[in-house]
Amino acid sequence: MFKRFLASLLVVFLLFSFAACGKKEVFVETSSNGDTTSVESQINPYIINPLTGVEDLPREKNNLRPVAIMIDNDTNAQKYAQSGISEADIVYETETEGGITRLMAVFQDISSAPQIGDIRSARYVYVDLAMGHNAIYVHHGKDPDYCAPHLADLDNFEIGESTGAWRHTYGSVFGWQTLFSSGEKIKANLEKKKWKMTQKENTPWQNFASADETVTLTGGAANKLTAAFNTSYKTFFTYDAALGKYIKTSNKVENKDRNNGAKYAFENVFILQTKMSYYGNQKYRRDIDLSSGVGYYAVNGTYEKINWKKGKDSDPLVFTKQDGTPLTLSAGNTWVCFIKNEAKITVE
Repeated sequence: MFKRFLASLLVVFLLFSFAACGKKEVFVETSSNGDTTSVESQINPYIINPLTGVEDLPREKNNLRPVAIMIDNDTNAQKYAQSGISEADIVYETETEGGITRLMAVFQDISSAPQIGDIRSARYVYVDLAMGHNAIYVHHGKDPDYCAPHLADLDNFEIGESTGAWRHTYGSVFGWQTLFSSGEKIKANLEKKKWKMTQKENTPWQNFASADETVTLTGGAANKLTAAFNTSYKTFFTYDAALGKYIKTSNKVENKDRNNGAKYAFENVFILQTKMSYYGNQKYRRDIDLSSGVGYYAVNGTYEKINWKKGKDSDPLVFTKQDGTPLTLSAGNTWVCFIKNEAKITVE
C-alpha cells in the first residue's frame, strides 16, 4: 500500500515537472492489479495553422487572431519596396482605383513577420475580407468617402511613424511608398490598443487536405494562369513542379521579397470572377461585389472551375465545386484574385 502511495506521488511529480518544461507529457497506465506506470511522450511543439492547414504554428499561439495588412502593388512597389509578402499565409489582390491593384497580406502569427511594407491605405473590399477572418486590420490612411465609415465595423489600426512604423526609401519610389513596419512592432502597438489579440476558437479557414496528401483537380493542366485585371495590370502564376508551388509575377516581371529575395511561391491559387462597378458617379473607386460568383482554383499544376460565396461582411469565403460539394485545398499558403466578370482569364 505504501509503495503504491509513493508511486502515485512520483506520477504527480512527473506530471508537474514535464508540464513545466513544456516539452513532454506523461500518460499514466493502470494494470489489472491496480499498479500504475508512467509513459513519457514528446509533445509536438507545433499545431496546425488554421489559415494554411500546415502544422507549423507554435503550440502556445493556438488562439491568436490573424492580422491583415494593406500593401502597395504598383510597379514601383513591386520593383523596390514590397516586403513580407513571401511569408504571408494568405494574400488577396483586386482593383482599387485608377486600374491599379492593391494587396492585403494576412498573417496568423504577426509577431513572426519581418519587415512589412510598403503599407498603404484601407479600401472597403479589404475591410470585408479582413472581417471574414476576424482579423485586426492594419493600414495607413483610408478612402475617406466609402471606406472610412466601414472601418468602425472591425478592429483597425491606422499605423504611422509615431505608432510602430518607419520611413525608408528603396529605389525610385514616391513619397507615399516609404512606410514600413515589422511584426514585432505591429504586435506591440496592437497590445497597447488593448484589443483582444486572441479568440476563443481558431477554426480552419477552409477544408484542408492532410500534409501528406497531393490534391489534384479534374479540369486539366494548369501550368500557367493569367489574371488580366485590365490592360495595365496582369498577374501571372507559373507552376514550378520541383517546388510544387505557383510562382507569382506581375506583367511578366518576377516578384521577389525585399526581405529575403524569395520568389512569391504559393500552394493554392484562386482567380474569382465577380461584378465590379464604381461608387457613386465618380467612376474612380471600385465597388466590388463579394456576395458570390464563379472562378478557377489551381493547385499542383491542375485546375478546376468552382463556385464561391461570402455572404455577410463577417462571413469567410466558402468554396465549392460546381456540383456544390465542398472543395478541399492543399495544405499551404494561398493567393486570391478577385477579377471582374468580363476580364480575361487564361489557363494553359
